[in-house]
Amino acid sequence: MPKKVGENEMDIFKIFKGKKNTKEPIPEKEPQRIYPNLEQNLTLIKEKLGNANDLLIRKFHLQGADDVAVAILGIDGLIDTNQAEQFIVHVLTIDLSLVEDSKTRSCGVFQSIFESRISMLDAQCAQSFDDLYTNLLNGHIIVLVDGVDQLMMFDCKGWQMRSISEPQTEQSLYGPKDCFVETIRTNTATLRRRIKDPNLRFDAHVVGTVTQTDVFVAYIEGIANPELVQTVNKRIKSLDIDGLVDSSELMQLIEDHHLTIFPRLTQTERPDKVTAALMQGSVAILFDGSPFVTVGPAYFITMFQITDDYYSRPLIATLTRILRYASFLLVILVPGLYVAISTYHQEMIPTVLLITIINQRSSNPFPTYIETLVILVLFEIIREAALRKPNVVGDSMTIVGSLIIGQTIVEAGLVSYMVIIIVSITSIAGFILSSSHLNNATRILTFIFLFLGATFGLYGITIGFIMLILHLASLTTLDQPYLALIAPFNLHDQEDQFLRLPLSWMKYRPKIFKTGNRTRHNMKNPVRKEE
Repeated sequence: MPKKVGENEMDIFKIFKGKKNTKEPIPEKEPQRIYPNLEQNLTLIKEKLGNANDLLIRKFHLQGADDVAVAILGIDGLIDTNQAEQFIVHVLTIDLSLVEDSKTRSCGVFQSIFESRISMLDAQCAQSFDDLYTNLLNGHIIVLVDGVDQLMMFDCKGWQMRSISEPQTEQSLYGPKDCFVETIRTNTATLRRRIKDPNLRFDAHVVGTVTQTDVFVAYIEGIANPELVQTVNKRIKSLDIDGLVDSSELMQLIEDHHLTIFPRLTQTERPDKVTAALMQGSVAILFDGSPFVTVGPAYFITMFQITDDYYSRPLIATLTRILRYASFLLVILVPGLYVAISTYHQEMIPTVLLITIINQRSSNPFPTYIETLVILVLFEIIREAALRKPNVVGDSMTIVGSLIIGQTIVEAGLVSYMVIIIVSITSIAGFILSSSHLNNATRILTFIFLFLGATFGLYGITIGFIMLILHLASLTTLDQPYLALIAPFNLHDQEDQFLRLPLSWMKYRPKIFKTGNRTRHNMKNPVRKEE
């Protein structure tokens, strides 16, 4: 059978691709219904929760009707006990003489409690034990009435949560100073406060058969691409897992390719960054219990954009953005280039500099490749130690330790000063990158290009760089090209890529986003006349 045109070319890129997550959604099981018998329901609930000592049960007969029993359930530590006693327990004093038909007395009591007795804002009815356990363990008060095969649920959350503070991983000079927290409803309220648009949507999901974690997919209807929203919702629904602890695990499960070091989705704890992404047509995934929000699609070029770019003047933002691009190339290429040139292409080094390098390395017992590799590994050890050390130790130990180790190694004649300078510049330049996930990828690329430069010289560096571009071109983020905004190239979409033009010039959203509304503003460029 003949192949279609272009199929051979696409097969080349399959070498650099991983496997996509295309699993179909799991069919739902039939839930177990609530029994009319109250004692039977309470027995099953206690057995299911293993007679938990934090399960609160208040059972009593309603005033004026000793034959109708009511049970109130809650989890100690998850509910606000004062609110539960004030708005639920104290108001359950129903006079059954108001119910005319004694045969339907229980149903009448249930309806009277739900509709007119308890003045809680968030009140729902359900008929299954799955809904009972989910809401009970999520901070709801459950009310059961004997003789009724339904239950009432009242939102009465009251657990402790961390207050909103400054971002810890994404510092900025300008802009808002708040961040997301571990409570998902606080995070949705933070976005609502910034985006006062009725088209802001939060599609709710529950992930994990054990953890039952709430996951919200946030987007702005009319701006976000409906196909993009459908793709994200489908991938989250298809997850068949016992539980997730953090949004990073969810991000790994729903991203397109697994066999790559580059991030296809990005995470942030800054509400202003998520707000800007939603207004661009992206989708944000909020995970209950995590202060980091996942944003997608995450293109390669957006990894070099930070919030300060839009709070600064265009010229300053453009210069700092170009500096980040240059730092990325410096981090991944400079150690490998130094080893390749000093080992195979000494004729490219100026004579004076070559003599200096030779004099420094005259007493070193190891080749340049081993020197550079050892120092790079030492820097990685120091970096990991700085991240994992207790706060009481402070930064002085890391700084003093690195200075002492570096000075001692050089004085011992194990490595040269030039290697220390190259690796130090490379390590410092890596911190300029705003994305921690991209920073981790560059650290791995540094070792790859170092090996290529030590083995094949400049030819290896060139081949490795070409393979890197091919790999990036083969990746996708939520079924969209990872190198979008660069390839395929569109001149009109370059207003906010390598350069940051004035905000008044950025009138339209990029075409690659396929948003429902491309127009951002209808302002004209301001023209001031001299008085």
